[in-house]
Amino acid sequence: MNHSEIVSFLWGVADLIRDTFKRGKYQDIILPLTVLRRLDCVLADTKKKVLGKQSELRGKKLENLDPQLRKIAGFAFYNTSRYDFEKLLADAPHLAANLRNYIAGFSSNMREVLEKFDFDNTISKLDEAGLLFQVLERFKNVDLHPDKIDNPRWARSSKSCSASSTRHSTRIRASTSRRGTWCT
Repeated sequence: MNHSEIVSFLWGVADLIRDTFKRGKYQDIILPLTVLRRLDCVLADTKKKVLGKQSELRGKKLENLDPQLRKIAGFAFYNTSRYDFEKLLADAPHLAANLRNYIAGFSSNMREVLEKFDFDNTISKLDEAGLLFQVLERFKNVDLHPDKIDNPRWARSSKSCSASSTRHSTRIRASTSRRGTWCT
């Protein structure tokens, strides 16, 4: 996926929501979902291992699972929700609640970053407008893994989303660094 295709995808989402949201609010939807999808793609390879390790460690009644789960994930963050973008869409009637569960499943350091987006209210608005499924489906169908979209291209494209993307992406890059590679 090249820069033009990424920007075209993002503006396609904007077209989908334009009758419900003001142009200045597009970033409130597109940016957090872009970040969530990028994280979803990054964690996909280790998701089952993280969930397995979490189950194993809970059985041992350990209090702090964070270091072990980070190690298994291979990043400074992880997600312990049973959901990913594919599974979220498979349960359409409960999509809003399951998306919140998915976000809550991130490690505390990543939740802290994601909370800066104040996305909970946006989830409600998308759900009430009947757009949540359509928007998430669009994001599910785009592969934002770093192997598919390298970091420089990702940075240029995410900056095209909004001026505030630079601030949020910088915070996320700082917290998701692995061997010199940032994940968002």
